[in-house]
Amino acid sequence: MVKKQHKKIILVAGEGGHFEQAKRLYFNMREEILGDVIVLTDTHNKKIMPEILHCELGDFRGKDGFNLYGFIRHLKNIYSIVMPIIRSNDVALISTGPGIAILPALLVKVFGGKVVHIETWSRFYSKSGAGKIMYLIADKFYFQNKELSLVYPKGIYAGRL
Repeated sequence: MVKKQHKKIILVAGEGGHFEQAKRLYFNMREEILGDVIVLTDTHNKKIMPEILHCELGDFRGKDGFNLYGFIRHLKNIYSIVMPIIRSNDVALISTGPGIAILPALLVKVFGGKVVHIETWSRFYSKSGAGKIMYLIADKFYFQNKELSLVYPKGIYAGRL
């Protein structure tokens, strides 16, 4: 009999549709999770479940474009929040599409963890900014619209969350 490992799962949930997709994903898989779930968000006012640890990374790219102060805060939060998690145990990161997932995903990969990316359901014919990078680094890359098989040929169509 194979014993399942206790993992830490980092679920990255940005604002809007990314957050709703992460919430649906969590509720669909929570029975199978053997480990701790930590949710990284860009804002503190969203909660998937009250009993899950939520950490705000902040966003370095708002609707108005790049924000240097936000980027510095983002890096500081990654160092203080993400690094201890990555170093502590076997870690997997699951992203539902936001750009705030890129730096934590790179760190997870550097420290030997696994990265799963689910391209946002709002894309049909073009890659998202985060998707372009996550496609290169993710261990598993899923998309939710069949049309994306043309732009992500090595990705996996998984249907809608």
